[in-house]
Amino acid sequence: MPGLVVLKAFTKIYAMAGLRLGYLLTAGKALRDRVNAAAQCWSVSVPAQIAGVAALACADWPGKTRRLVAEERRFLSEKLARLGITVFPSDANYLLLRCGRPLYEPLLRRGLLIRSCENFAQLDASYYRVGVKTRAENACLAQAAEEILSG
Repeated sequence: MPGLVVLKAFTKIYAMAGLRLGYLLTAGKALRDRVNAAAQCWSVSVPAQIAGVAALACADWPGKTRRLVAEERRFLSEKLARLGITVFPSDANYLLLRCGRPLYEPLLRRGLLIRSCENFAQLDASYYRVGVKTRAENACLAQAAEEILSG
């Protein structure tokens, strides 16, 4: 199928923050040629290549990561929803939230950084994006949000 494009990134699923490593698959020669013409000649660094080879040796890592993210996303979603925060359905490793009270600054003062979505098209300062993290980090975020909203 010449119109089909598969684009994959290693950096999220293999927790390789700061490295740029991924690939594009397509049977469309014209598209492939256009992508290659726009690509940098040094598009993959040596550290990224080494990390990629090591990542591929961990065949069970992606499955474990998906299960962990799904479990923690559910945990964090439930905790935040109980506080009256609107949590939009997600299959990603982050959540889109809407809260009637400010969260960005109060959380930042507690050392927690979330993404304000006020500069996203059709969203305002009541929308936030939070990453799904470890159980301890998710519990910390939920606890801080509870303290902010109950105060």
